[in-house]
Amino acid sequence: MSQEDQAIVEVRFRALTAEWRLTTMEAALLLGVDGESFGLDMVPRSPTSDACERMRLLVRLRDALPAVLPSTREASRWLRTFDENDLSPIVFMSHGRERIAAMIEAVDAYAARGSLA
Repeated sequence: MSQEDQAIVEVRFRALTAEWRLTTMEAALLLGVDGESFGLDMVPRSPTSDACERMRLLVRLRDALPAVLPSTREASRWLRTFDENDLSPIVFMSHGRERIAAMIEAVDAYAARGSLA
């Protein structure tokens, strides 16, 4: 990972842990980074269990979004990317990258507003 990529991941990581109150392991899993980069002792997991865990985290973030995104329009746009019937593990594994990309886009927008501690 380049230094620039590492810096971007660190900003996202801080946004998820400091502002969105995820644990460090949850943030590392959601961002798809090696937790050891952040001093974490990560247990190897299967792609299926990672996908299921990411799905649970995305549901949790979806439920928290109105509180963490000050713009109702921004929260509404992000929430529209979710459909309760579309969150089964099988469907999530095929569409998970898009959902994670949408979440990361929201994190980047949130961090860009300078709201990180």
